[in-house]
Amino acid sequence: MKETEKRKEEIEKETDETKKEESKEEKRELEKKLESCLKERKEYLEGWQRERADFLNYKKEQEKINKELFQKFKEKLIKNFLIILDNFDLILKEENLKNLNEEIIKGLLLIKSQFLDVLKKEGLKEIEVQEGDRFNPEIHEAVILEEKEGRKKDEIIEVLVKGYFLNGKVIRPAKVKVGK
Repeated sequence: MKETEKRKEEIEKETDETKKEESKEEKRELEKKLESCLKERKEYLEGWQRERADFLNYKKEQEKINKELFQKFKEKLIKNFLIILDNFDLILKEENLKNLNEEIIKGLLLIKSQFLDVLKKEGLKEIEVQEGDRFNPEIHEAVILEEKEGRKKDEIIEVLVKGYFLNGKVIRPAKVKVGK
């Protein structure tokens, strides 16, 4: 019986050692899997962060493009409205007022004023130019060059069509007659 017990102890000892070795092997495998999972997690996180940054950049770029498109549309629309404003100026010239009654003139002036107020709220501003001012090609367009006594070269003789800024940008230069 002693031998059986001894043999039993040896088997248990061998089993314990085998279990320890298997346990160590399992531990190494689990550590490798954990390391692999952590590496994969890091790659996924970095990829997600890059994609998130790319998306935010895309979103900002789209907002910028949309804003520019809106401004271009607004500028084009206001340029078209300037024709109406020019027609108001044309009909409200002194020589044209003789044929209109006072109530119609008041109505036209009121409509023009309201129309101009709406455009001003959108950033429209008239280019201020008077006879005698020096010609500035950034805000004026010379449509007629004329020699006139008492006038200097590049001096504005007459404003033919008003010019306008939209939010500080020239959308239509003032069309002027200039001395040569």
